[in-house]
Amino acid sequence: MTRIKLIATDVDGTFLNQQRTYNHNRFAAQLNRLSSAGIRFVVASGNHLGHLKDVFAPTPQVQTFVAENGGLIVDHNRTLAEAQLPLPVVREVVQAIYLILHTFLISVFNHQNPFSRTEGVAGTIAGYKTAANIF
Repeated sequence: MTRIKLIATDVDGTFLNQQRTYNHNRFAAQLNRLSSAGIRFVVASGNHLGHLKDVFAPTPQVQTFVAENGGLIVDHNRTLAEAQLPLPVVREVVQAIYLILHTFLISVFNHQNPFSRTEGVAGTIAGYKTAANIF
């Protein structure tokens, strides 16, 4: 018989209720049962790590995150894997989106505090050189 070793869940539309929260006491009890059975709980989401840590702050037993669509894997505050797009690729993608849509969204993550801003004016790309360090 195969033994369950890990349970992973998405957050939005899966784990959280319609009020975008969860029953902290009930979940803590469930986590204790999982831990006693040797089953790890993992949060897997497209959200940035800072948001996921905020969501699960009331349940500090949650310590393993697959964040940013798999681009960052953290276990007990230790980065296990991190994938970054090379800067020339980022520039090329943003420029291509701008040429097609005449607008773009810049999201820069430092794993705690994201920076996002939508722009629609040519020339504002250069304005992000200092703030985002990508252009």
